[in-house]
Amino acid sequence: MHCTHIFLQLRRSAHSFTDYPKAIILVIGGVVGFLSGLLGKGGSAITTPALQIFAGINPFAALASPLPATLPTTLSASVAYSKENLINKRVVITAFYWEYRQHS
Repeated sequence: MHCTHIFLQLRRSAHSFTDYPKAIILVIGGVVGFLSGLLGKGGSAITTPALQIFAGINPFAALASPLPATLPTTLSASVAYSKENLINKRVVITAFYWEYRQHS
C-alpha cells in the first residue's frame, strides 16, 4: 500500500473528536493508563479494541491512535538501554538480517 493511499484513506476516515463522545474517550484513556501501569502491558493492545467497541471509532483510526505515544517512548527506551550497554548488537544485526532476507 502506498503512502498516498494510506493518507487518503486516513483523510476519508478521519473524524473530528466532536463526532465522538469525549467522556467515553477520556474514560478509555484513564482505564488504559491504569491497566498499563498496573500490569506493565503496553496500551496499544487495549486501546485499539476499546476505541472501536466503546467509542465507535473506525478500525483504521483506532489502530493508528496509539502511535504518537508509542514512537517517543520506544525511542527513549532504546537510548536508555544503549547508554547502559544493555543492547545485544549481535541479536539486533541478526534480526535485521533475517527480516531483510525474508522480504527480499
